[in-house]
Amino acid sequence: MEQVRAQSSQVQQPDIREVNKSEVSDLTPAQIRESIQWLVAKDQVEEAHKFVKKSLVLFPDNEEVLAIGSLVSVVRQDWQEAVLLLKNLYLIQGDRTAALTYQLHIRALRCNFQLDQALDMAKNGLCRFPENLEIVEDCAVLAEQLQDWKTAVVAIGILIDIKGPQNTEDLQIRLKISQDMLDKQNTEKKQKNSL
Repeated sequence: MEQVRAQSSQVQQPDIREVNKSEVSDLTPAQIRESIQWLVAKDQVEEAHKFVKKSLVLFPDNEEVLAIGSLVSVVRQDWQEAVLLLKNLYLIQGDRTAALTYQLHIRALRCNFQLDQALDMAKNGLCRFPENLEIVEDCAVLAEQLQDWKTAVVAIGILIDIKGPQNTEDLQIRLKISQDMLDKQNTEKKQKNSL
């Protein structure tokens, strides 16, 4: 929500009477985004959500409308809607997907209890933005939760590199545990294959 508010301070304040009077079809996607940002900044989140719903009917594949709509869904903590909108945005943007979109998508998937998909998204985000602390932390935690020890080792190693050698004692412990679990997993696989 703070990101939406921060962005809205850069937006010229639309006349709310004009926003309410005008039909969504009379506005460009950029004007829609600005109007929704303004509504959220004024804590009129439900009005913003109604505006998003109307806008998505006319512009279902527009990146600006999908992006602001997903932010509104996150603010409302409507995780199912956020997942749907962020998935559509991700499919449209492909290689142009921003780090923030990955962060929001991972968060929405986690909050919607879709942990396997959240880990997949975190792995993709890690490949694209290995310097992004939030994505790397999410990837490490999800990998540990889902016992994907190989990914956990990689993500925790990157976290240690990002944070530097100071204050990483807990990360070193997590890395050791993950490495031990990965070694154990590999040993068990070899034993099964030799039978």
